[in-house]
Amino acid sequence: MKHIAKLISIFILIFSVNALSAQDFNPEDYREAQSTFVNIDDTRYYILDVPVSPYVIENQAIQIFNDEEINIEIELDDYEIVSMKAVKEIVNPEKTITIKLNQVTKRDNPEVHDYSVMLLKNRLDKDLNYKAMMYIFGHDNWIDTSVVPVPAELQTSEIWPNILLTLVLYDFKFTPRTR
Repeated sequence: MKHIAKLISIFILIFSVNALSAQDFNPEDYREAQSTFVNIDDTRYYILDVPVSPYVIENQAIQIFNDEEINIEIELDDYEIVSMKAVKEIVNPEKTITIKLNQVTKRDNPEVHDYSVMLLKNRLDKDLNYKAMMYIFGHDNWIDTSVVPVPAELQTSEIWPNILLTLVLYDFKFTPRTR
């Protein structure tokens, strides 16, 4: 009997935790499992299997994979980030940034990598500074990379010669508009 009571207690605990988690779960915050494909040269390519995973990590960082576009709605208290969440559609443009990461192939041979490009559109009325780390094909560690600030209500592009599989953007800082 004690054994059954213990099992029931464990079941109730698991059910309660799952029910609580389900209340906080928003499917828009997670990318679906996918495979991302990058060309290397005219005879090789690489496929990265990406599991179901959050776009925003602990309200502090954003991870983007090759061939992905993400809209992130940001709640600010003055210049401090209160929350960041992925949104499928832009409902509040004045609170939303859009990030896109793509591989560009050579014009004369579309099977050969040329460069990787990230576009970041800042629709907020504040300038945006951030840091980035990249995970490159052929490496087994994250590499810090330099990025330029994104002025208020403008878009910047970052270009790397590397074959990027994924980027993590973090340490977001909003500052007063400079232009």
